Formats: sequence, structure tokens, C-alpha cells
Amino acid sequence: MAVFDVVPAKFFSVLVSANREIYVEALLLLQDMFKFELNIKVDDYISALISLQEDKDFTP
Repeated sequence: MAVFDVVPAKFFSVLVSANREIYVEALLLLQDMFKFELNIKVDDYISALISLQEDKDFTP
């Protein structure tokens, strides 16, 4: 099964936008979270995204 048969073509369009780094980090975070838990609460994911961004903003 090919990735492009499963994932819609427009899915990758966000990776060429101005915010592509944030989108990639969000996808990688989601992947990491799925390694440990199959069911992820949206609030937990959003909190992790905020924490990731705050850590990035305060890192010299």
C-alpha cells in the first residue's frame, strides 16, 4: 500500500507553507505520542504542542 493512496494529496500542501516547521513539529509530536498511547486526548495534544512551542521560543 502506497502512502499517496491512503493520505489525501492536499495533506502535504501544508508542508510548503510559511508555517511548515510548526506543522512538521506537530506531526512528529503526534507520532511520538502514538508510540506510547493509542488514544490521545485532544487537550493533551494541544498542551504538548503549546509546551513544545514555548520551549522552542525560550531556547537560545
